[in-house]
Amino acid sequence: MIEEKISLGIDPKSANETESRQIELVMNLLKNRGGLSFKKICKIMPHFYGNEKLQSDEKKLQRDIEELKELGFSIKYYKSYLENPSNIGNVYKIESNNTEIQFSQEELKFLSDLIFEKSQLQNSEVLFSISQKIFSGDLTHFPKMKKDSMVEEVNLNDEKEANKIKFNKIIQAIQNKVPLKIHYNKLVDKKIEVREIEPLEIVKKGLVDFYIIAYDRERKGFRKFIFQKIEKLTSLTGSFFHSRKPTNAEKNFHPLGFHVHESIELNIYIEPDYIWRFKDFLSDYPYKEEKSKFYFSTTNLQALCGFFYSHSEIPVKTDSDKFIFEFKNYISEIKKNYNNSEKFL
Repeated sequence: MIEEKISLGIDPKSANETESRQIELVMNLLKNRGGLSFKKICKIMPHFYGNEKLQSDEKKLQRDIEELKELGFSIKYYKSYLENPSNIGNVYKIESNNTEIQFSQEELKFLSDLIFEKSQLQNSEVLFSISQKIFSGDLTHFPKMKKDSMVEEVNLNDEKEANKIKFNKIIQAIQNKVPLKIHYNKLVDKKIEVREIEPLEIVKKGLVDFYIIAYDRERKGFRKFIFQKIEKLTSLTGSFFHSRKPTNAEKNFHPLGFHVHESIELNIYIEPDYIWRFKDFLSDYPYKEEKSKFYFSTTNLQALCGFFYSHSEIPVKTDSDKFIFEFKNYISEIKKNYNNSEKFL
């Protein structure tokens, strides 16, 4: 029998080690559409990436990726912390022509938790629509929001209507000089206080904040009340006991003047190079200055602590033990909150 040799026009030969490694790498990336980290690749392909020196294998993988990209494979990498939250690394994947956004199970659960948390704070109608689009392909992690999204809308409208009625009552009390009894939610300890006041002015500060300047019958002095913190109010019989108008100092809306505690006298020395910044903070707040030393009183040390924490580069001296103690507590509270937040990351 005569054997006829057919010429194929090619000279087939065995793939070398580099080619074999790259072919296997492509197959594994195609098999794992979600992508593979360097550690995962080493685990799947220990016969190719099993060097004791990880840096050597990382360089080898990088070369392989670059050569495969030159051959037309759309291999991309991105930062990820999913495999090891304490160490962000690269995840390699072959991009498909499908432009649809793809999420991992971890990412879907993370989005679901965020949407659920947000839905508890505001109208969930838009969030529900967003959720339908994100989780349409995988309902496993669909956030368990309220079935009737309009319930929150009704509550929101009720709150707006209640604020409108409350606002009009205060205006009428100012015009007719009618005293009010208010249930006031304090800023610091959220304790509800019942106060009898003689409202004098409504002042808008910023975009949404309203303050009521009123004479406090119990404390016998002018106070500023945040409108949003007045939970309930009723009109009292009779007229105003007090006729004097508040001074400009009493109408000052600087946070140092917020009544959080009893008034404390302070003297603080500021380095001359930073005096302009401290004066900018004090703004219209009453103070005296003598040779880089500032004298003033405050009923809200927290505001001062916040300023010096935000501008820690400013050298400052003071002989006020109360302020030093309060500032240490302020820093300690920040550290405590930071450590607690790390537990959830």
